[in-house]
Amino acid sequence: GDPNNPQNRGNMCAKGKAGVMNLLIVFIVGSLTLWGGLSSASAQMVRVRVAYPTLGAIVLPVWITREASLDRKYGLDAELVFLRGGTTTTQALLSKSIEFAILSGTSMTLANLGGADLVIVGTYHNKLNFKIIARPEITAPKDLVGKKIGVQSFTGASVFAARAGLHKLGVNPRDVQFVAMGDNQGILSGMESKALMAGSISDPQGLLAQKLGFKVLHDFLKTDLPFANISVITRREYVSSNEEIVTRLLKAQMEGVRYLLSHPDRAKKTISKYARIGDPEILDYTLRL
Repeated sequence: GDPNNPQNRGNMCAKGKAGVMNLLIVFIVGSLTLWGGLSSASAQMVRVRVAYPTLGAIVLPVWITREASLDRKYGLDAELVFLRGGTTTTQALLSKSIEFAILSGTSMTLANLGGADLVIVGTYHNKLNFKIIARPEITAPKDLVGKKIGVQSFTGASVFAARAGLHKLGVNPRDVQFVAMGDNQGILSGMESKALMAGSISDPQGLLAQKLGFKVLHDFLKTDLPFANISVITRREYVSSNEEIVTRLLKAQMEGVRYLLSHPDRAKKTISKYARIGDPEILDYTLRL
């Protein structure tokens, strides 16, 4: 109609107001929908506790997943807890103090033989990453007989590697004395003070031990021994009740592996932060490993 006609102008004004009102309604509804979506996402964020027993390089995927907030991407707030040694970590899992443990297959197997019902839901590494390392006074494997050898605990991969390594070296494990030192750093400290003559140590502390002048007697990374090394372990009943949470955690940590490979500088900073290592050579070595 003619815009100069007062009646037509009134109709146009009414239509304009209606259009603005419709837009306002759409905006409000859209805002409420968006707000509801954010509230829903926030409500779905699940907190889980993930414990690891060593400051070794093999735990890097767990560390980087947290540092890059990939856990939150999958709706999890994964609190990382450092518990020294496989025994302590396994006990925390069995007591339900934590939901997940980053442990070796040895720790899980021994617990299950004792009546537990733990299960591996994912494994990072299918080889032992330990070295049997000795002080300079040990000139041959037979010199270890009657000596003290440091391990992280009596139930984890470290003591398994010590026993298997001694067999490879022709030494009966019963002829040495194993001493649980909690972690790699504890073993190194014991060797430096001469309280221990040797130790079963994983990297990067294995390379650090070599730089300190200790000698490698056996390196499992140079063998083809298959082994379920660092794994994501939980209680079977927890998996049955929380399959979606377990799946989210595994997705986040798998993406963490991809992230650390494509962000080497961030990965080395993460190693330095958690493993407390500043030596550039050791950081480069650890990332390659």
